[in-house]
Amino acid sequence: MKKISILFFILLFQLVPINMFSKSRTGNLKIYVSGFKTCNGQLILALCNSESNYKDHKNPYKGGKALIINKTSQFVFRNLPYGTYAIKAFHDKNKDNKLNFALLGWPVEAYGFSNNARRTFGPPSWKAAKFTFFRNNQTITFKVK
Repeated sequence: MKKISILFFILLFQLVPINMFSKSRTGNLKIYVSGFKTCNGQLILALCNSESNYKDHKNPYKGGKALIINKTSQFVFRNLPYGTYAIKAFHDKNKDNKLNFALLGWPVEAYGFSNNARRTFGPPSWKAAKFTFFRNNQTITFKVK
């Protein structure tokens, strides 16, 4: 019986990666965004780490801004803890740091979400936009429309 227990634990530790036992793993998340019609303005990003702060449009986990060059943009979240995230982004053409809307309520500035998630009315669900960040250097790409 003792030999079976020892063999079980040896097998378990061979199947489970060592980094699963580390308390805190971090890495760099590189984001590439395309689909811009112009290079005017800036890209504004919101990185969300839960469904609740994904739905709350004023309090993301982390935020960022980036220039638009050749109708693309990139940003890096450094030393980001491994986990589940979703990204919301928009093209802030007039650099007023907010997504502008037309009188009838639809956005007049291009926007996008991780996984290229879209929905006809309103933002896509957390489930559609979320992804798992688990590498030292990981890259995601999506488009604004």
